[in-house]
Amino acid sequence: MVFTSPDGKNVATVEISVTPIGNGVYMIYWSRRPGQYVVHVDDFRNGVAYTNIFLPDGKATRARGTLVELK
Repeated sequence: MVFTSPDGKNVATVEISVTPIGNGVYMIYWSRRPGQYVVHVDDFRNGVAYTNIFLPDGKATRARGTLVELK
C-alpha cells in the first residue's frame, strides 16, 4: 500500500495485513517504522474508517474518518 500523510509531506510504501471481519468491514494493519504501528477498522459499506496509531514512545492516537471511493 502507498501511505500518504494527511499533510502530503510523507509518502511511503508499506506492507499491509488485511483481515476480513464481515459485511464490508476489514481490519488493516501496517507499520511505517520500528515501534510505530497502525491498525484500521474500515467499514466500506458505511464509509467509515477507525484508526489507531501506536508510537514508539507508547502514546496512542485514535481517530474516526470518512472513506471516499476514488474513481
